[in-house]
Amino acid sequence: MRISAVVACALLAGVTLAPATASAATSPGAGNGFTAVTPTRVLDTRDGSGPVGDDASRPLDLSAAVPADATAVLLNVTAVDATTNTFITVYPDGAPLPITSNVNVVPGRAIPNAVTVELRAGHKVDLYNRNGSVQLVVDLEGYYSPSATTGLTAQNPSRVLDTRNGIGAIRADSTYTLDLSGSVPANATAVVLNLTGTNATTSTFVTAWPHGAPRPGTSSLNVTPGLDTPNGVTVPLGEGRKIDLYNRFGSVDLVADLTGYYAPTSPATFSTVISSRAIDTRTSTPVTGTARSVDLSGVIPPTATAVVLNLTATNPSSNTFVTVAPHGSPKPNASTLNLVAGQTVSNSATVAVSADGQIDLYNAWGTVDVIVDVYAYFAPPFTCTQGCVYGWGSGYLGTRRNVTTPAPTPTPVFGLDHVTIVDSNGGSTLALRSDGTVWAWGGNGFGQLGTNASCALAGPAADVDCHSDVPVRVPGLSNVEAVVAGRHSGYALRFDGTVWQIGTSLRQVPGLSGITAIAGGDTTHYALRNDGTVWAWGANYGGELGIGTANDVPATTPVQVHNLSGVRRISVAPTDDTGSGDTAFAVLADYSVAAWGPDAKAYSTGVATAGPAYEPVPVPGLSNIDSTSGTHARGNNGTVLSWGRNDAGQLGNGTTGFDLQATPVPASIGPVIALATHVPGAVRGDGTAWTWGDNTFGQLGNGTVGGAVATPAPVVGLTSISALTGSDTQGFALQR
Repeated sequence: MRISAVVACALLAGVTLAPATASAATSPGAGNGFTAVTPTRVLDTRDGSGPVGDDASRPLDLSAAVPADATAVLLNVTAVDATTNTFITVYPDGAPLPITSNVNVVPGRAIPNAVTVELRAGHKVDLYNRNGSVQLVVDLEGYYSPSATTGLTAQNPSRVLDTRNGIGAIRADSTYTLDLSGSVPANATAVVLNLTGTNATTSTFVTAWPHGAPRPGTSSLNVTPGLDTPNGVTVPLGEGRKIDLYNRFGSVDLVADLTGYYAPTSPATFSTVISSRAIDTRTSTPVTGTARSVDLSGVIPPTATAVVLNLTATNPSSNTFVTVAPHGSPKPNASTLNLVAGQTVSNSATVAVSADGQIDLYNAWGTVDVIVDVYAYFAPPFTCTQGCVYGWGSGYLGTRRNVTTPAPTPTPVFGLDHVTIVDSNGGSTLALRSDGTVWAWGGNGFGQLGTNASCALAGPAADVDCHSDVPVRVPGLSNVEAVVAGRHSGYALRFDGTVWQIGTSLRQVPGLSGITAIAGGDTTHYALRNDGTVWAWGANYGGELGIGTANDVPATTPVQVHNLSGVRRISVAPTDDTGSGDTAFAVLADYSVAAWGPDAKAYSTGVATAGPAYEPVPVPGLSNIDSTSGTHARGNNGTVLSWGRNDAGQLGNGTTGFDLQATPVPASIGPVIALATHVPGAVRGDGTAWTWGDNTFGQLGNGTVGGAVATPAPVVGLTSISALTGSDTQGFALQR
């Protein structure tokens, strides 16, 4: 049986898009506030609908239980009467079944776990059972929505109740009132607790609810004699900031640790991430008595203050408990998981993180393996003042949500500032910050974000359902001076002249040293050495390597491109939707341009059917060139020339006819200081950004959607721009 749990991925809406201003960036979205409810039973399959069978799902319609703008729900899911070992997965109705689970179940026990799950159209979720049959009980504890105004303040866990210390066990059919007025502010509306039951004299359940309200017919914790059982619970505060805890049978001791509270003045709001495994110590070394730090910066944005985790502990060498806390904080007198030797236990936890996105794991006794899965984060609104990135178009714009409806005006990328380089290709984007760290967002089906995160989905849908809609740090990279994004992987150039591939793992590209520049295509990549030579690796179907031959065997070690020396700059025209491969360009010592690859001979001869060039050939009509980007060139005087495909006005010269010879983009664009990478566009000397070509997804950023624009038009609302990049459906600008 799989030992893991998942909160299904969510694509949560932020605020309405608005044109970006020319000054400091405003918040791109405030996430989702939380509304706690008195626990409400929304499903009990024992009431006549019957157990969920083997390899089967049961839909649960929540449309009558939450408002129309709810984007996610917090549920307590309890599995009972299982016929065999199994697991339960809760996920949005209509979404692919994730490869992870929420509740791990054994026969003879009622096992609960808190589950946060995205709501899609129709507000339904599916509950999947893997083996045998099992009864499921589901209680609604709250929901997230953009209209809610309460955020979370997370904290280092603190013990607020232990009935073993003088209070005494809670007797059968009795209630204990927990006063939290000294632990949370006066305007707190709900608390986040880790509730543990111990010393139970018989099997029982515990219900938590706001003091002063009628006791609901729900359960928060199910306890078995001889086992310490934890569960994460979120409870609305009642009269006097109190909650009630009711025990049904026998007697039981209760331990409660406070990990946070919700209040209107708490700025951190909620967003989900694609479920990602942050650590699995079974593949390294178990957790001992020394704190184990876990870096979550590759999963959550840099401004996150808390995370929603599922922790699973297994293979304990002795009875023990595990505590999770923000990195660098004092070790708390609290527990998150309790387990006996040989037991496997899972629990959901909402945990504060340190400023650098880390948590610490503590194990009380012996050794234990711990698996940490991340499903959501809390972060306050973000304002960028320097080195800001703006995105527009459709897809993963880094704005704290997936943009499924085209957004034709720029919106600030969330949580990211002090950016010096941004590059986008194929729906994935890399950004370099001034501290030499690299951040990524967008599609991750091929590991191109470099986060080493295991996604919740595999197969054909992986690139769609495996992504990050906020910038996350690429682990292991520092002292970086340049980055380029590729359709399947990215590359980073370090100050020491080495090149590193960003993919499913971080890998140094062999044989490269003294590198001064890099260029990334879709399947072939290039590096410029300090001696003026160019080196290539990757596919060579159409002569992309420039070594005089073509074949279907990719080069994993860089090879030197033939007949090139004194090269000043390099660039690539990536594969287009006609299937043409990467065509490479080099600006030579005399400021002329050479090209090689699938379309190079056509550009050199003016004959469309000329075929590929397996070695560099001159591109006529290009002289006094400062730089190239795709099939665009910038002259030393700031003029722009273009050539090649033009069915959507990509040449920017007012026509839509194919032209193999370089033609000028209208002088009205003015002196240009930089060309866009991977898309038609340029930055003018006055700091404005200009784009042209296809606009199906609003990727030109001019405030409109659809059609094409055959001459340069300004990206609306942006000034002080230093760089421009984009891909098939989106664009990005870097503001100084």
